[in-house]
Amino acid sequence: MTDNTNMNAVAKNPPATHDAGNPLQTSDASWEPTNPEEMKVFIAINILFGVDPKPEFRDYWSEDTALHNGFVKARMGRQRYEKLFRYFHCSNPVLPVDPDDKLAKVRTFLTVLQENFPRMFTPGRNLSVDEAMIAFNGRLSWKQYMPKKPVKWGIKLWCLCDSETGYCLAFYPYTGAGGGDEVLNLGLGYTVVMTVMREYLLRNHHVYIDNFFSSVQLASDLQQADTYVCGTVRKNRRVLPNNIDQVRLQQYESVKWISEEVENLLFIRWKDKRDVYMLSTNNDGNDTQKPRTRFRQDEMIDIPTAIKDYNSNMGGVDFLDQMRSYYNVGRTGRRWWK
Repeated sequence: MTDNTNMNAVAKNPPATHDAGNPLQTSDASWEPTNPEEMKVFIAINILFGVDPKPEFRDYWSEDTALHNGFVKARMGRQRYEKLFRYFHCSNPVLPVDPDDKLAKVRTFLTVLQENFPRMFTPGRNLSVDEAMIAFNGRLSWKQYMPKKPVKWGIKLWCLCDSETGYCLAFYPYTGAGGGDEVLNLGLGYTVVMTVMREYLLRNHHVYIDNFFSSVQLASDLQQADTYVCGTVRKNRRVLPNNIDQVRLQQYESVKWISEEVENLLFIRWKDKRDVYMLSTNNDGNDTQKPRTRFRQDEMIDIPTAIKDYNSNMGGVDFLDQMRSYYNVGRTGRRWWK
């Protein structure tokens, strides 16, 4: 970040005369090259903006003691912060940009995060894969609209999280349709799960997914990699057995089918208010009992253990979203990569 920010300042304000002994010289008289220690302070201030939000970022340097933040004011002046924010850059501004790489502006930074997230935490057995949103209202060709999410407009990420803590182990930004032959042949859902699970195969993890990702091919390939899956299934996805709807069910009744194609693959149909369809390779098909609702604890109903496990372990990404929502880092802007 330090090197790229300094080079960006030179690229935006090239010097009138080139000095070989000072490659960071610019025509901006008020700019001084930054260094790693100052860059850490700059990042800390941006994180603090989310912890201690104020109506205007200038309020952190206000002369009013009821408004200003002593930590920010003591470590960096407002004009210096504005200069750093203006020239801040994550990628090399001199190198040519790959027109096919929509994430070129942050590619190096994302690579560092994706390498370090798995090193910082060892997850438990249960993992979950789902989508998360980064709020953004500016113009962007691959901005997504998801009406059922708290953040409806923004940049979509596919995330792999630990089910218990919500820790993000891997993430994959979605930049629109495409993705090569693997996506065309096996589907986007299959490709996303296998991509984010790359570092966690052959470790006997149980991964929970929703109906966007579920497929027999995915369950089979994960099982060959000593990884087990449990997820909901869309009725119209041609994943379920043909005769799964022939049996008429009363409320809280269920039926199970064992796949003839994939070993240990179980299909489940359970009648709640409507039919719920599941596939699982980490379940023996038994039922358990649970209270009908949290307000009717004395009334017990039968429920397949696969559905109970799914409800307990699918919320890892939602937990991540909840924790992220408490502290929005930085300031809003029109530059998507920031």
